[in-house]
Amino acid sequence: MPPMTALILEDNSECRDLLAEMLAERGMKVTQYSDPESYLAARSPEDCANGCPCVNFILTDNHMLKMTGLEYLEQRKEKGCKFNYDRAAIISGNLSNEEIKRARQLGCRIFIKPFKIDAINLWLDEHMDQVA
Repeated sequence: MPPMTALILEDNSECRDLLAEMLAERGMKVTQYSDPESYLAARSPEDCANGCPCVNFILTDNHMLKMTGLEYLEQRKEKGCKFNYDRAAIISGNLSNEEIKRARQLGCRIFIKPFKIDAINLWLDEHMDQVA
């Protein structure tokens, strides 16, 4: 069985590195970018060509330049991405009530910065056995 995969979108390099290290310690193959646009520019059109999600988990900051993490996730869904959005986490120090509502409608988990690593690990544990 191939390793589980995770995408991290976070403009703070220290936070991004911490999340990447935590996921790698769990045996995941981690891809990380400072913003959604950098990730979209770097990915190949074949990444989602097989009709399956191209990653198992997404952890994204919300407030980044040009595009928020929430906007990125909403765009994925609008384009028909097969990703299971209950395995997406939005990590932010400041979310409006409207953003919280939109994230919950997508099925995303919300973690407020400063986040607790144990809380993210617990969320991952809850979803690991659901990954096909």
